[in-house]
Amino acid sequence: MEEGKSCNNCKHYHRYYVRSGVGFCLLNKGHCSHPKRRRGAVPELCGHWEIDEREEQRIYALKKNLEEIVHRLTHIITALP
Repeated sequence: MEEGKSCNNCKHYHRYYVRSGVGFCLLNKGHCSHPKRRRGAVPELCGHWEIDEREEQRIYALKKNLEEIVHRLTHIITALP
């Protein structure tokens, strides 16, 4: 499997949920909705993987947060005797 790519972060993959108490919980199962792929369980990463835009936004936000952490730690380090 290519690094960073999985069905869980593909825009065609739909995870299943189950009602639990007052909310819903993600299951470790789902299906692929790509038109050229058969319906059903997804055993492994196929050649139709595309990044989920929401995943792309989360990655961008994470990078920005890490940059801010580095910036603040740099200020802390320079303030130390």
